[in-house]
Amino acid sequence: MIKMITQAADKARSDVQALIDENRVKLREKYDYLTKPLRQAITNEQDIEKLSTAIDRFKLARPANKSLPIVIQVQHRDIDFNRILVIDQIEQEPALFDIRRTFKKIKIVDIGHGYSMVASDQTVLYWEQSQLCFVDQTGANKKMIPWRRGYIEDLCSCPALDQFFIWTREGAFTIDSFLLTEIKIKQVPRTSLNAHSCCTSARDILLLEINREVELWSITDWLIQQKWETIVGTKEFIRCIRLNPAGSLVAIMVGIRLTNKYRFEVREVASMTIVEKGLDLQEFDVLSNIIVALPNNEWLLAIQSDATTAFIIVDKHCQIRHQVDYEHKVATMALMNNDQVLVIRTKEPNQLRFHYFH
Repeated sequence: MIKMITQAADKARSDVQALIDENRVKLREKYDYLTKPLRQAITNEQDIEKLSTAIDRFKLARPANKSLPIVIQVQHRDIDFNRILVIDQIEQEPALFDIRRTFKKIKIVDIGHGYSMVASDQTVLYWEQSQLCFVDQTGANKKMIPWRRGYIEDLCSCPALDQFFIWTREGAFTIDSFLLTEIKIKQVPRTSLNAHSCCTSARDILLLEINREVELWSITDWLIQQKWETIVGTKEFIRCIRLNPAGSLVAIMVGIRLTNKYRFEVREVASMTIVEKGLDLQEFDVLSNIIVALPNNEWLLAIQSDATTAFIIVDKHCQIRHQVDYEHKVATMALMNNDQVLVIRTKEPNQLRFHYFH
């Protein structure tokens, strides 16, 4: 009797397992059928990702070795990109700055008396009597804060901080144009009481000039990195310094005391050695901030006498590429909006003049 019950139970278990296996196969077939479009889409996405990666590799490898075949296996098929793709890489320098074209489109904003002005990519900062003023690239959206820190010797934009740097005889300060706050930088010394001082910044470095001495500072920790004491002669002085955007070159306007003679130089920041022979400028009145760095390692200079004002573009070999007269006296100037807007602060009349490249 027990044997019969055992046999019946075994058969029942076998029948149930067979039924389960049959249903499992049917469910698997139904699952495969229903999910086939999704699995095909995933496979296609993977193929597209592989193709995109291969094309990126091809672009990188092509200039280095144009004869190197680049092949990728996609779904067991070999695709030779050398046969189906031809990519010619053309290195093109930025367009040369055309100052005549820039002068054709202009917006003028009347302001108060003063000389100091600087621009970041989106904001113009200028000193007007007892206040600091901020405007955008159209001269609008004006904001003001009082300034009680004394005479401003020079100021510059610090891209790494997204702030402005102001240098006075009371010390150095950073200004946040959004929060309208100022912070005194205790590590940086005051400007000279007896001689002109100037500053310039690019990336994370700051150059200060104090009585013919040039100091290289890091603005991430406000520590001095290097100092040069004798880059100009004893009868000379430095009127203006400006870094190029990469921070590798600095343009310097050197004046000869008791004369109206100046010399424009371009030096390497790392060593302060002259890159090209300087450009001599005779009988001109040079104000403090009259150098602007242009693309292609060129420079825009404003030079003026009692009767005339002119802009000159100096190429990377310190040769004058272009010169054009200007109808007003220039106090200072700057580029903004990705080098598409030239802002000029004039005196007599006291104005901000926005010249648009496009």
